[in-house]
Amino acid sequence: MRKLCIVPVLLLAVLSAAAARTEPPVFTTAAAPGKNEYVLFVNFYDWGAAADKAIICCAKAKAEKSVKVADFTADVIINSATGEANSGYGIVKGHRTIEAAYLCDKEGKRVTGSSRYIALEMKVGPEEKLSNPFLELPVITKFNQTYGMRISNDELDISISKRSAVVSPLAAAFARGSYQTGDTTMEYLSWEPEQKAPGTPLIIWLHGSSDGSSTNVYRLLFSTKAVSLIDNTVQQHFSQGACVLMPQCPVNWMISEDGDPLGNKVWVPVDIEGKVRKVANPLKKIIRKIFSLPEPDLSHQEAKAAVSYYTRPLKELIDRYIAQHPFIDKNRIYIGGCSAGGYMTVNMCLQYKDFFAAAFPVCEAYPDSKLLDSDIEALSALPLWFTYSENDETIDPEEHTVPTLARLKEQNPLDLHVSRFADVHDTTGLYKQKNPDGTETNEPYQYEGHYAWVYALNNQCTDGALSLFSWLARQKRAGFSAGTVI
Repeated sequence: MRKLCIVPVLLLAVLSAAAARTEPPVFTTAAAPGKNEYVLFVNFYDWGAAADKAIICCAKAKAEKSVKVADFTADVIINSATGEANSGYGIVKGHRTIEAAYLCDKEGKRVTGSSRYIALEMKVGPEEKLSNPFLELPVITKFNQTYGMRISNDELDISISKRSAVVSPLAAAFARGSYQTGDTTMEYLSWEPEQKAPGTPLIIWLHGSSDGSSTNVYRLLFSTKAVSLIDNTVQQHFSQGACVLMPQCPVNWMISEDGDPLGNKVWVPVDIEGKVRKVANPLKKIIRKIFSLPEPDLSHQEAKAAVSYYTRPLKELIDRYIAQHPFIDKNRIYIGGCSAGGYMTVNMCLQYKDFFAAAFPVCEAYPDSKLLDSDIEALSALPLWFTYSENDETIDPEEHTVPTLARLKEQNPLDLHVSRFADVHDTTGLYKQKNPDGTETNEPYQYEGHYAWVYALNNQCTDGALSLFSWLARQKRAGFSAGTVI
């Protein structure tokens, strides 16, 4: 990652020394900047969100020949919590690389002659960390915005730091909602096709660990490119479209419903009964010795996973959403998710065996050792499509997906498909791996092996002519026909 360039003093009015959250940007489908303001454009990429363009409105019209990309700077101030090299924690200041600058109209269309509007296209890429607009300011500043940016051009006497709007048509298409039950409040995003025809299916997508416990529900769209679920890439496979529901867990899907022997919530899936046995077995051993009792037969005992604390709240949210959208086909409810969301996908399928029509877990985090034989038998009766990368170092497939698939195949499953990749790399041809000296190689850029959702959400998981979402669109809970094992 390149060294950050320190910007001029931007914190002109610190109103609070303590951390104070600002509201996440509210997306619009289109907007024009006001005088001496800018509009920020945010788009989705395989690696996440990126602010890739800005349109500024100058106080006076500028001549075409005076607009030179080298004269513009775009300084940013963000709060980084990544801990990555050279980024650190807390406030990070730096600058964006501007790759193009040109006159435009208020909507961003290139024009000639003169104009008050200037479009600036900024460099984006998997290593351009400062392009991520979802890093929150910890203090109130002059910008008073989630993603602070100052656009300057000394030659044209331009200095603009006030933002009019954030434009992202796909993000703006989602509705925000909130559901509360007991002590749990669950935010969510949802989308439905325009026609709202009876028999419309519902796709539920569950995020990974990093997108829970966030004040910004829009992270659900961009961190794993889940916004693609409403794009034509996916929607074209559903004749009347498919509704999309993305719940946001307040903490993490992998928090147990049951506690340990001391009553504390623990991470799941864990063998709760096993924890109890660790406390109880020594006492039982003493009692057996005192009374000369025989040793018990433990050969039948299996590790039983705890149930997620959010199982019931999530199901209630799903039920309420379906009730509020009566055109949804209750026999075509599909569930998928990545990492911890993949764990929760499996968990929900086990807890509500007759509810979902199909499931598509990605790099799922449910240890095979915690799945009972009866769990495997239940899963084998459900159409499933697993996706994972062999070089996933975050969730080891050899402890999760691989042995689970082997056991499922022994059950003569109804309809099981697997997309296995050696690694996760760029498939657009736009991004390359770099040498230690920073020069590009001819090899495609490689993401972390855990990022298998890139293939799934780009609908690049295939089995012959069958793709993940063309397969999903065929699934219906009633009247299943025998499938094949791939």
